[in-house]
Amino acid sequence: MRQLLLFALLGTWFLVGNAYGQIQKGTGYVGGTISFDGETSRSKEIADPLNSARNTRHGIAPEIQFGKMIGERTMLGLGVRYNMNWNRTKYDETDISSSQISQGIALLPFIRQYKSLGSSNWSVFLHGELGPQFQWIKKTNTQGSTPETERRDFWQYGLSVKPGIAYVSRKNGWAIEGYADILSLSANYVPSKNEAPSVFTLQTGIATSFPNVITLRVAKYIFPKN
Repeated sequence: MRQLLLFALLGTWFLVGNAYGQIQKGTGYVGGTISFDGETSRSKEIADPLNSARNTRHGIAPEIQFGKMIGERTMLGLGVRYNMNWNRTKYDETDISSSQISQGIALLPFIRQYKSLGSSNWSVFLHGELGPQFQWIKKTNTQGSTPETERRDFWQYGLSVKPGIAYVSRKNGWAIEGYADILSLSANYVPSKNEAPSVFTLQTGIATSFPNVITLRVAKYIFPKN
């Protein structure tokens, strides 16, 4: 049922023709999200206790976007995204451990095309972004008191397109937005560097399962003064 509603959302984008409640040209936009995830687990090997280990993983990814309506249906803007992922494995019966921290920052110019649902405060939109990301990784392996550290960094380039829906208060400009992750499309390219080959990946959200079907966020639309 959830998937049916989201596909109906995308269908609305193509079917809505009249737009009586458009967002005013010149309206500014500020939106942001922050996501967290993490887990701690233990793996036990009865036959080989030396392989029993505790695994810990944490991640955080804040993002902020600034934009401006250049027409009643089109917004241009720029997003800045930071991500950090940390994981550690500690083997119970030994003095061996390994940890890795991966960080990245991306600059993502975007374009968003809106269609209002009649005269209401609801709009559907299609959001596309394209831009570079710089990623750096530090990996440490420790045995006893002797750590060995490996560092690497690289550029990657991403493209994503996803539909969404927004409720915008005409009174104060505060909005609740939802991205339909299940209908998203993204591509990522990492150029070759040193001995590492280039990598291209393409991903869709068609197989995404709940609760990652939709991403909610709070935004502020700054209407121009008349």
